[in-house]
Amino acid sequence: AAPRSFQQVLFVKKRVFNQLLIFAFGLASLASSAPGQQGRYLAVLGDGRRVAGDKLTGWHVLGGTVRLGDTVVVAPGKPLQWMRDRALQAWRPTDEQSGYIEFVGGDRIVGRVLGGQAEVRDGILYVPAHVVVRPASTMRLPTHGDSVEAVRVLPDSIRRVVFMPGLRYQFQPGTVFYREGRRVGFDRIRWREGSARLLLKDGTLTVSLSDIAEIHMPRRDPWQIYYRELAVLDPGCRFRMVRFETTDGLIATGSESRVGAKRFRSDSILHQAEAQRKRYDREIERLETACLKYRQRLDKCRADYDKQTAAIEAGIKRDKIEYDKALAELKSRHEKEQKDDAAKLVERRKKLEETYRKEIEALEKLVAKTPEAKRNRYKSLRAAKKRSFEKALRSLDQEVQGAETKKRANLRKIEKLEKDRVRNLKYVAQAKEKLESSRALVVAAAERRGQYGAQLASYKDKRDALPGPDGNPNSWLHMIQPAWSLEPLWVPFETIRMRWSFPVDKFPLSRADPTKAVSPAMLKWRADRNSDGGLLRSGGRLHGWGFGVHAYSELSFALPSAVVAFNSRLGLDRLVEAGGCVRAKVYLGSIKTKPVYESALLIGSKKTIDTGAIRIPSSPKAPINLILQVDPAIRDHPPQADPLNIRDKFDWLEPQLAFDPGRLRGEVSRYIGSHVGAWRGWTAKFDKRGVYTWGSWYDWGARGERGIFLPALRTAAQPLKLSKEMTVPAGDKWLVVDVGFPGGGDLHPKVVALHIGDEEIQPAKIPIKQYWRRWTAPLVFPIEKYRGKKIKLELSQKPDGKDLYWRGIGTSKELPSDYRLAHALAAAGKKDMIVSRGLGLTLQSGRIRKADALEALEVMRLGGYVTFCNEVTGQLRYEYLYGVMIGSDWTGGDAAFGKLKDMRWVRMVLVSNDSGVSTGAIAKLKAAKGENFVVRQVQRTPSAWGGMSCTLTVRNRRDKEVMIFHIHGWGGLTNPREIKPGSEVKMHTHEGFRYEAHSLSKDYNKSKPISRCVAKGDTVWEIK
Repeated sequence: AAPRSFQQVLFVKKRVFNQLLIFAFGLASLASSAPGQQGRYLAVLGDGRRVAGDKLTGWHVLGGTVRLGDTVVVAPGKPLQWMRDRALQAWRPTDEQSGYIEFVGGDRIVGRVLGGQAEVRDGILYVPAHVVVRPASTMRLPTHGDSVEAVRVLPDSIRRVVFMPGLRYQFQPGTVFYREGRRVGFDRIRWREGSARLLLKDGTLTVSLSDIAEIHMPRRDPWQIYYRELAVLDPGCRFRMVRFETTDGLIATGSESRVGAKRFRSDSILHQAEAQRKRYDREIERLETACLKYRQRLDKCRADYDKQTAAIEAGIKRDKIEYDKALAELKSRHEKEQKDDAAKLVERRKKLEETYRKEIEALEKLVAKTPEAKRNRYKSLRAAKKRSFEKALRSLDQEVQGAETKKRANLRKIEKLEKDRVRNLKYVAQAKEKLESSRALVVAAAERRGQYGAQLASYKDKRDALPGPDGNPNSWLHMIQPAWSLEPLWVPFETIRMRWSFPVDKFPLSRADPTKAVSPAMLKWRADRNSDGGLLRSGGRLHGWGFGVHAYSELSFALPSAVVAFNSRLGLDRLVEAGGCVRAKVYLGSIKTKPVYESALLIGSKKTIDTGAIRIPSSPKAPINLILQVDPAIRDHPPQADPLNIRDKFDWLEPQLAFDPGRLRGEVSRYIGSHVGAWRGWTAKFDKRGVYTWGSWYDWGARGERGIFLPALRTAAQPLKLSKEMTVPAGDKWLVVDVGFPGGGDLHPKVVALHIGDEEIQPAKIPIKQYWRRWTAPLVFPIEKYRGKKIKLELSQKPDGKDLYWRGIGTSKELPSDYRLAHALAAAGKKDMIVSRGLGLTLQSGRIRKADALEALEVMRLGGYVTFCNEVTGQLRYEYLYGVMIGSDWTGGDAAFGKLKDMRWVRMVLVSNDSGVSTGAIAKLKAAKGENFVVRQVQRTPSAWGGMSCTLTVRNRRDKEVMIFHIHGWGGLTNPREIKPGSEVKMHTHEGFRYEAHSLSKDYNKSKPISRCVAKGDTVWEIK
């Protein structure tokens, strides 16, 4: 039998036993801990080096240098392969979530699908058909005026739409799963608002989205999706691809040319951080003073305590020495005296008794010799001797008593000395008790100092955690716009758990689903996870992407002709530790052929193997199947290896396909024209002799302050040509070509040429750019004489080597607003005049009388602001002239101010106290205009509403610190910010916002400003 059949036979025989053991091992392995690695972030550099650390700096802007600790992980010309935040967990779907969309290529967005919108043209801008998703987490840039919550998703690359995350059906292409359990197959789908219309084999069916559990889209070629993706993200195939994976479930793949970063979600965060840092600095200064105070107090208390303790210990030592000496002397004398007296008394008694005995014996002998009659005299002598002896004994007893008395006196002295010793010890104990109060003072001072020290450390940690001028990972906001989204997606950096970066010609194979897969029951293969759903760990390392499988396994991929090589690392997953035994094989075409790669036996997870580059032969006729097989080696495993496949958990680690760069660019070029929105309906022609360099330009202020990416193309040697055959609509007079240079710059009318047949059409004169316009005026070509005719148009971009973005092309019945304003100014004799936004929007409406326009322009010339809009005036409609704001820019004085009474369109005047207009002139104007005339006064020239977002760069050129304020709509000072001498600060603001700079003062409302600024586009404010 063939090896595969042999494996199947063994699996059938041991299926119940094996699967129970595998399941039990899987439960145990899930509880195993990850290997200990230092640092929150793990980064793998372009050269394969690995860096771990906790401190990440420099990612507040893109294209700069990023450091992890002291190591540079990203720099110009130094790419990053991938980086993981190991403190963040992977997203998992739950029943409480509203759903999500999976895309071909592995991307995902989590949120509620609201329905679809058909393709439309917004003016000359083309908006393709899309699906509207309300994301589960905010993905917009929180700037002024941006209220858009939904994300518009292009349906071409959708793989699966999940409405009920609790259910998870195995992928079945072209199937709708209802909530009640039934399913319907379909061939195509058209999204509508709140529903989906399905094309079935025998008709159509409309299904409400509220009835659907999941939609599995028809199978799509992943390589065509990849080519289309590159046609949108990087048509020139020269940037690296970037992929984000967040804790909110978002997986988005973009290009280096379509990513961005901000230091803060809003300027208020920086202002709050600066204010909070000042508060922390004040608290730290206070606590440091308190710590120093209590340290000094502690040192004094400790010194007093040590001094008192030393004195007491010295006294105790001295008293003990004296006591021991006196006691020893007394005892020695007592013992000596007692010993001497006792010996003398015993000797004397002995001598006395001996003398008495001898005398009695002599007397007895004498008596014996003496006759009886004469013996009476000796009796009295004997009695006298006895009395003398007894008297001597009594005297001796008295001496003994005296010795006893002397002994008792010595003992009393010793006793007294002991009492004195005890009394001294009591005095010492009392002194020690008194010393406890000093010790309590030491303990209290130490505790107090410890409390202040802990507070100080806490405040320092809080201060260090605050973002600085460049922010930190907690404040950074990163942006990416994948090919499937019509808007950029902004995500907090702190939610990005995984970031990839790879060249476009090095395709991570885990982005493509296998066309065919073989796995054991209950042990399905997984992309970018091991077979148990954990991280890919093998050979003692964590790996960025790949496949986790359980032997026996086959993964088959149909490769396109542009692929030239495959490589991967191989290893058993760390879950198996020292167990498992497999052999990996790579086949091309079929497993019946000889494998192009076969590994040695892999036992245990300590070692990984590199396949090296496996060449893929070119096959333009049909795709080549790449088959990745994992054999459990049941036949030829060594004796010490696992006999079954229980622990054969294998990882294909960071597998990649290498594309031929030339073939890849050729495939991508086929899709470029259809994926540039401005070229929709036009045929793009690239000359083989030309050099075409693609890029992307992000317009921060487009589409309601949300920003969009616009394709930018640089042509050299030969022009780009766009052609189209069309019948000019009867009412259209103009062909509008909206193009421009990234970052601004005046547009030359010859940058794009139009030919209709053999005739070159000259564009209208481009009007002067007003400061409040986000873009330069589009090119406008007259085509009125071709109305109703079928013509062939050809647009060509000049091969001047300059980047040119394309926003839109279309025909129009009327001129764009820039031209209408230019015509209104020209009619008033002020064709090159710069006007305010409110007046410009009003004049371009075409509804203003020439006399009124002249009066308004004269007011503007004198420094007034016509049709001024802010909190005081309220929101105005820019269809007619309304009121005037007279502020610090006013140069007309009372005389010109008084002429406002003759202008019938002036119905309201807003006057600031710094305008120089007197109260008498204000009263005269109000009296002349009548009761319905409105006059409002504010302290300072206020800020206006409605301007585009812009950047204000503040440079303090003074030698002292200054305080800058924003002036709100009522003329008051708000949002104070200190600027140090010689420093520069960038602030995101809006056109029409006003600022004042003051020297540091206690009362800024009474101090005079040293400098003023009004934001007009990107402005540099030098405070001198």
